[in-house]
Amino acid sequence: MSGRRWSVLLATLLALGGLPGVAPAAAQTGDDCSQPAGTAGGLPLRTFAGHLAEGDGHLVGMQPGDLAVAGGRVLVGDTAHGVVRSISLADRRSSVVAGTGALHHCPTADGTQARQASLSSLSSVAVDRQGRVLLAATTVIYQRELDGTLRRLAGSESNGNRGDGGPARAAALDHVSGLTVASDDSILFAQPFDGVVRRIDPSDVIRRVAGSLSFPVDVALDADGSILVVEAGADRIRRIAPDGSLRTVVSASGEGGSVVVPLERPSSVVVRPDGSMLVADADSIWQVADGEAQLIAGGAERTSAPSVVRDGDAAVGASIDPVALGLDDGDVLLTDGYSRRLLRLVDGSLHHVAGTGTAGSGDGGPATAAQLGNLGPAAVGPDGSVYFGDHDQVRHVARDGVVRRVAGARPTSSSVAASPDGQLATEVALGEITAIAVSPSGLVHFADRRRIHRIEPDGRMTVLTEMDARALAFGPAGLYAAVTDEHRVHRIAHDGTVTLVAGNGARSPENPLIEGTYPGGGGPAAEAGLSGPNGVDVDAAGNVFIGDSGSQRVRHVDTTGRITTYLSGDTAVPLADGSETVRLGGGPLEVDPTGNLDLGRHRYDAAGYAELLLGGGNLPFPADGTPATRLRLDVPIPDTGLAGFAIDPTTGDLVIVDATNRRLRRVAGAAAPDRLTRFAGTNRIATAMVISQRSFAPGEARAVVLARADDFADALAGAPLAADKGGPLLLSPGFGVGLAEAEIRRVLPRGGTVYLLGGPAALHPDVEGELRQMGYQLVRYAGADRFDTAVRIASAGLGNPSTIFLANGSDFPDALTAGAAAVHRDGVVLLTQGSRMPGSTGRYLAANPGRHVALGGPAATAAPRAERI
Repeated sequence: MSGRRWSVLLATLLALGGLPGVAPAAAQTGDDCSQPAGTAGGLPLRTFAGHLAEGDGHLVGMQPGDLAVAGGRVLVGDTAHGVVRSISLADRRSSVVAGTGALHHCPTADGTQARQASLSSLSSVAVDRQGRVLLAATTVIYQRELDGTLRRLAGSESNGNRGDGGPARAAALDHVSGLTVASDDSILFAQPFDGVVRRIDPSDVIRRVAGSLSFPVDVALDADGSILVVEAGADRIRRIAPDGSLRTVVSASGEGGSVVVPLERPSSVVVRPDGSMLVADADSIWQVADGEAQLIAGGAERTSAPSVVRDGDAAVGASIDPVALGLDDGDVLLTDGYSRRLLRLVDGSLHHVAGTGTAGSGDGGPATAAQLGNLGPAAVGPDGSVYFGDHDQVRHVARDGVVRRVAGARPTSSSVAASPDGQLATEVALGEITAIAVSPSGLVHFADRRRIHRIEPDGRMTVLTEMDARALAFGPAGLYAAVTDEHRVHRIAHDGTVTLVAGNGARSPENPLIEGTYPGGGGPAAEAGLSGPNGVDVDAAGNVFIGDSGSQRVRHVDTTGRITTYLSGDTAVPLADGSETVRLGGGPLEVDPTGNLDLGRHRYDAAGYAELLLGGGNLPFPADGTPATRLRLDVPIPDTGLAGFAIDPTTGDLVIVDATNRRLRRVAGAAAPDRLTRFAGTNRIATAMVISQRSFAPGEARAVVLARADDFADALAGAPLAADKGGPLLLSPGFGVGLAEAEIRRVLPRGGTVYLLGGPAALHPDVEGELRQMGYQLVRYAGADRFDTAVRIASAGLGNPSTIFLANGSDFPDALTAGAAAVHRDGVVLLTQGSRMPGSTGRYLAANPGRHVALGGPAATAAPRAERI
């Protein structure tokens, strides 16, 4: 059911048992990183999205880095997920041979299964003559033995460039690149940041081969034993002869008589059996032979939106970003950083071997089996479905557990028009997703470093405004956006009109001028100085909370526009259990359904206490069922350690984006222990307005249904009409629009339609006059009595649906239940006169012989042939 229909169902009968929750998954045992548990206690974690994809290589997302070819397979380092993938060149099947998918750096003991190792900063792969995989991760080189276990060959926890002449396992390494195995089983590699090439002898002694190099990123071996080194910092290839002498063989400048190739960022070199050399540059691949260079791939004209290679495209002139090269017989294999695929170059054309074109995959299937890529912000819709940023796409985990892409184009052969307005959201190329918010009616809004967009019900995109927002949130008055670089917070109307909420545009000083406040504290929010705000949310009353990251404060803007400091990182806040005090600063935040302020790791309540929700432990990759307070957080977002988090309004779950582990997780009930949300006003008219405010953003309703407040009959049949027309059901005192005027103006643009229920005795003609003066179109459904009015709503307003619910129109409980059921079943509500069948109702039933359902005893007596509930 859509968010809008959920909201109308709530408005019809809030007491019908609540919204469905999510059953907790069975806990798993085991832990992939043997470290102390850290902080114990807390609510359990549950993973609901994220897995390592295997199988058909075309369906596996990756960010391919280094590669190695051996025995009919390609070993690819997937840097986005911290795994080494083995891809068969015969059938393109892909499997993971090392790595858990977690990007924490955990020490891996000898004998650990390679698939249980955490491979942070996976930088290089190679294969030795026995078929054993070598891989470099951070400061360590590992060897995957033939039994699937890992053994540390070189390096330790400390980084550097020390230990030459001694055991490789005792040496200090730093960012190993270009692993290569020589014919004598010695291992060569470069350390770009240290400017050296080193060798591990078969006796496991490490030695320096060359130093003072300009950012060496790759090495290769020539037939005579010479070592070729790619110096990315000098745009050249140098040869280290067996006697240790250095000579430039390829360069952009032709230095020393070298072959001239217009290199700008060389990344890889390989040598063919015939002695010719292949060099990968920033956007091209060159073949160097007999003192001449030939472009064999790439070289496309550089544009802001280059085309992605299609299968079979001509290699020369293609848009590529070759990261690493390999050889398979006469063909060239390359990992392409731009298309995020493994490609094969054969007979002058490029062909896809593996990769979806993104780091994520699995759309259309279970979220627990999907692979997630470069995760960003998250938001939860009113129905409990989760939206999250995956680099340049917005993906969605529905309540049925299926993951889908809702915005952002798959890599295609051409760029999309500059203006995405009116195009299908899934066909628009986007930038990095930086913020997501879902309106009370379920419309998705997101920012992508350039614009704020809205996805309409038909899946097409509307651009609201040009703005680089880093946080979005909905409140009763509209969409709020925190613009970090502008040091401002704006409110954006449904039509894109922007209003300044807080921030004068000047970065506030890092230290407060007045104790407890910042410039503008206690004064107009629009005149206050903010400092890189990257969090914003609004409570039910319309108070705005701003996570001011630079000042490490949470600012509060009340409904009069006055700004104060709500929380300060300078102030120690006690934990609710009395165990310690913490300092809560600015950053991402959300107001949960109970009114508490959630800051990711901590929750701050109205009594002034904080509660630790997650983090503080030392388990990098915890199994499901592990207390959330034992999770180790590595991502340095203030107070969170997360790429994003959100509150599920249907369950009170804290939904967290565990970007380091490429998972989406839940902490059940963390944000709403009683799992109760109250919609309340000072009277029935005000309560209806509160429900509308929580269900529709400003200007978002397609219509409004208005019924009399002091007599319930017409409103009983009006709930299905409101759901069908896409608007709220509001109440009027009958003699005028009354308090509902403000909410109608807020939610419905001028020119929209207001549906009036009942005749002049129910809603006086003055109501019509006021609404016409406000600029609205009017449609009135009125009969001779309440029973005839319900028939008019069914026939004229709802087009005679096939399911008809009958309930007693002389008393309200059964009819309230009928309204909720009719919304759910796309039906209508007709009224009986107690246990008697009114003439108008009976005639409608006779003319519409579909499914008739009587709710309650009186209606069942009046319609004995109807299905009885």
